[in-house]
Amino acid sequence: GTVGLSDGALLMLGGLGNEGPIREVWLWQPTLGTLEGSWHRSLKVPPWSGRFGSAAVRISSQDAQQEQVVLMGGNDNQNRGDVWRWLRHSAPIELSLESEATGSQEQDCVLESSQLLRCHASAGVSGRKWHISHYLEMSTEIHIDLLHSGGPNGVLPLGAAGVGAAVIAIELDTCRQLFRAEGGRWSTTGCTGDQLPWARADQPAIRLGPNGGAMPGQLRHLRFVLDRERQEVIMYSDD
Repeated sequence: GTVGLSDGALLMLGGLGNEGPIREVWLWQPTLGTLEGSWHRSLKVPPWSGRFGSAAVRISSQDAQQEQVVLMGGNDNQNRGDVWRWLRHSAPIELSLESEATGSQEQDCVLESSQLLRCHASAGVSGRKWHISHYLEMSTEIHIDLLHSGGPNGVLPLGAAGVGAAVIAIELDTCRQLFRAEGGRWSTTGCTGDQLPWARADQPAIRLGPNGGAMPGQLRHLRFVLDRERQEVIMYSDD
């Protein structure tokens, strides 16, 4: 579907190419003071399947920053009745995710709200496993705020091997990748197969973005970029 936007731009969603239905988003932006313009393709792969013959409707708003387009139906080799929304500018969407306790000391992990998890395992492992909603399956990033202390008042219990490490496991399709904060630094692994989320994996280290620090007692904002073409998750940590 193609639809005009408030500033004279044109938005094209999908279409039909030589190889079949197209899964692309293009924006034609007019050049100010001329009758010309240029096409720009979105770098993000849309969550809907490649399709043609769909309908696109612009939802008007007094604030141009909040402009939206609704994509309805289409054909991706079969007729579709789904509805999708395109936002001109990113906007946060909050969804409650289903989760379950995990680890050898799962009773030591308390879910205080849908967004706040507080854990303390004195000698084992405590954690939480979240199930990503099917509405978010094509997400390209995951953001997490993490604060780990390594124990009461930042002091590790004597003989408590492994306590003090914070581990985040992200499963992307068939690949589970670990990110471990321990000893003031981040480390990561390649795919760990069926190993438990808290297990160490003898895999070669792969890419980390600017990794900031992982020192206990410091709040860190973590951004995980999901690269489905390479089956890889890249972590960025603020400084």
